[in-house]
Amino acid sequence: GRATPRTYGDAVRSSSAGAVALVLTLTAGLACSGDDEGGRTPPFAGEATDLEGSVVELEARPSHRSVLAAVVDVEADQPVRVEVTATSPDATFRLPRTAWARRIHRLPVVGMRADATYDLTVAVFDAAGRPAGRGAVTFTTGALPDFLPEIEVATADPEAMAPGYTLFDTGRWDLENLSREPVGLLVAVDEEGQVVWYYQNPPAANDARLTPAGTILVQYPPVGIREIDLLGTTLRSWTWGDA
Repeated sequence: GRATPRTYGDAVRSSSAGAVALVLTLTAGLACSGDDEGGRTPPFAGEATDLEGSVVELEARPSHRSVLAAVVDVEADQPVRVEVTATSPDATFRLPRTAWARRIHRLPVVGMRADATYDLTVAVFDAAGRPAGRGAVTFTTGALPDFLPEIEVATADPEAMAPGYTLFDTGRWDLENLSREPVGLLVAVDEEGQVVWYYQNPPAANDARLTPAGTILVQYPPVGIREIDLLGTTLRSWTWGDA
């Protein structure tokens, strides 16, 4: 389905509209199964700048589960709602304003492309919705890990797509040569087929559903379900029998 960022804890929604406007080909030419950076530059964040108004502290840091995700911590001198805009030379997206006014927010920023530097602009609003301050911090994503299969865009018609991202699962299909196949993954791509989110779920991720709470339910064999947040943290899991 198509997925659009919303707020932390309520961060994605799906729609079948526009899904056929993007056709992808996955090539399983990668044999690595680990998450070794292999000498690549890891994701990193810069220092916060331009703090104004109610914004007291602002920090961005990498997620330890994905080279494409950041965690933004915001502290204000009054309860505020927060809006984050991520801008790079090639793409811009906005995380909708948080639903609740609090002094301290911890927000996942997902939807960034690999090997790119983003300006994360944070705007805060008081309980009445009035602008109350801002700040900025840079974040540079890492290179995609080796366990992700190569994705080629066969067809793309952005005008026919619903807004947001396309989320799908991949699995191993050559059971006799598992070392040559990608591990079980969930992958989200933008309108140009660029990977902007992934979740590794060995040995397979057979299905995925977005929940009204903004979490993701992952079904894996033989009979198991795991609920994760946007940063890949396991919230709950269920199994049946000896699964």
